[in-house]
Amino acid sequence: MSDKLRGLLNEIDSSFKYREDMIDARARNIAELRDSIRASSDYDERIRLYGRLIDEGRHFQIDSMLMYYSEAKEDALAHGDIENVRKYEIGSMELMPLKIRMHEAIVAIDTTDVSALSKSNRIAFYKSARQVYIYFTTIYSHWDVNMELLERVGEFSRLLVSELAEEDDGYFLYKATADIADNNLSLSIATLRDYLSGIDASHPNFIDATGMLALAYFRRERYDDWAYCIALTALVENQRGYIDGEALKQLGRWVYESGDASRAYAYIVIAEENEVRSGAVVRSVHVSDAMPFISNAYRESERNSTVLLCIIIGCMIVILILVGVLFYRRARERAELADAKDELARANATKEVYLGRFLSLCYIYMDKMQDVCKVVSRKLAAGQTEELYHMMRTGKLEDEQKELFYREFDEAFINIYPTFIRDVNALMKDGFKLGDENAGHLTPELRILAFMRLGLDDSSKIARFLNLSVNTVYTYRNRMKNRASDRDNFEIMVMEIGRL
Repeated sequence: MSDKLRGLLNEIDSSFKYREDMIDARARNIAELRDSIRASSDYDERIRLYGRLIDEGRHFQIDSMLMYYSEAKEDALAHGDIENVRKYEIGSMELMPLKIRMHEAIVAIDTTDVSALSKSNRIAFYKSARQVYIYFTTIYSHWDVNMELLERVGEFSRLLVSELAEEDDGYFLYKATADIADNNLSLSIATLRDYLSGIDASHPNFIDATGMLALAYFRRERYDDWAYCIALTALVENQRGYIDGEALKQLGRWVYESGDASRAYAYIVIAEENEVRSGAVVRSVHVSDAMPFISNAYRESERNSTVLLCIIIGCMIVILILVGVLFYRRARERAELADAKDELARANATKEVYLGRFLSLCYIYMDKMQDVCKVVSRKLAAGQTEELYHMMRTGKLEDEQKELFYREFDEAFINIYPTFIRDVNALMKDGFKLGDENAGHLTPELRILAFMRLGLDDSSKIARFLNLSVNTVYTYRNRMKNRASDRDNFEIMVMEIGRL
């Protein structure tokens, strides 16, 4: 399918949006003209209005138009206007095939005394007879052309050419039609293309000309060009609000054969709606064989669409599950982050407590130092040097201060690292525990480890704080390493206790 034809199909699809508006507008115009005719008392005015009514409604509601032709004929007959009586008889003859009144139309053509007609009515008769045989043939079909009936179309086209001058409108249209019947296809195509270049889509003969050009292309087996002409005819019919045409139906069949079942189905459905509205029963001839295939293809397309929809829904469900998992992980990470923040907050609170205890311990030492200074001053003033010397020699004062320091240090450290004793014992071999976590204080070994955990790794400084010898501190450290499950990494693992 060419880009040009694809663009034309898109125009047809877009024109469907305004289809009802065009049909409603044509129906209103016909109703207004009908009411004006019935309200007019002037015969000449009514004849003029009948002409407008016929032009407006000849491609609309066939039954109504046949009725209006009959009313106009009776009006003309009542006024002795035989010229218009013949005119309306000829006009109604053209619509008979659309109601499958084939025999009646043929009888009317064959029994008409053409020699008795005026030139204008004779031209109108040839036009109507030509159109009747166009309806009889399947020239808009993509699969058959009845050459015998096409010859009759050519016959009446030649008669029209004989009645018209070259400058008359329609002359080259009818000449090209005669050439098609005579199998002069290249000449007819050139003539019709030249004719169409000189008129626009609003011209009364535009649809007739595109239909004849489609026939010429079809007989030359140029089916893409045939389809383009049929599509152009369908577009103009839709834009004008014509609902008795064949083009959209034949286009639907071609679109179906091109693989676009969905579009074909839409075209056939609209064509059937037009057929019902217009009453052009003959238009149903080519729907019966195409509709089942198109309907089946459309249902298959719907099934494929359903499968595709299910796949899309399945993919969306998987995506939702993945998104849910990501949200769950993000929520869990946020919860862990909140826990970490709480832990940091608790650690900060503990450090504040530790600083408070440190300040308290410093205050106690300052207070005790003042008390010691007072005692020493008092003893010296009283000359009790021996008693003062005995007090210092026994170490009683020093022991009291050490006990106070150990108690305050143990309580502060356990408050900062409440699981320290349990975590250290977990690093030891079975049977070698360094203290009871429920005791509320630290053993000398645990105090050494506590100082190390606080970053004081120098054994001499630790010995000075704990009032121990350096050798004793080394001995404790080596003994704890030897009792640990992982001797080489024991002190490193102690440093990791309580770390966030």
